[in-house]
Amino acid sequence: MEMMHHMGMHGGMMCHHGMMGMKGKGKWVIFLISKVLKMRDDLKLSDDQVKNLKSIRADLIRSKMKLMADIKIAKFEMKEAFSIMNPNFDIIRSTIKNIINMKLEKKMAMVDAFEKTSKVLTADQKKKFVDMMKEWMGKGEEGH
Repeated sequence: MEMMHHMGMHGGMMCHHGMMGMKGKGKWVIFLISKVLKMRDDLKLSDDQVKNLKSIRADLIRSKMKLMADIKIAKFEMKEAFSIMNPNFDIIRSTIKNIINMKLEKKMAMVDAFEKTSKVLTADQKKKFVDMMKEWMGKGEEGH
């Protein structure tokens, strides 16, 4: 949580100017993991930590892609159920519940990935990462 707080992440988003357009939709977790991996030398990540982080990121991306596709399919099926001549309200209600559950599952996958990432890093690595991100974000503001 301290990592989240120090980086200005609230309500599932990075609030610092959207972190390069990564605001919302859970992209900040993928960005965070990628940034940790890019800083592997500075953070002195072990080979095992790198492997674990890459696996967490890949699993999250796969999960998000599948859920996003499933949501699109459900929305398409719901449109079909909205036939003007014969709307199927049971299917519409069921599909709406299904879409909401898939969106919740997508958000929970982000939280799970963030938790796993947090557990992979040591306390010193987390602190160093936060300090480096503060410095990096501060440099980004100078150009504004």
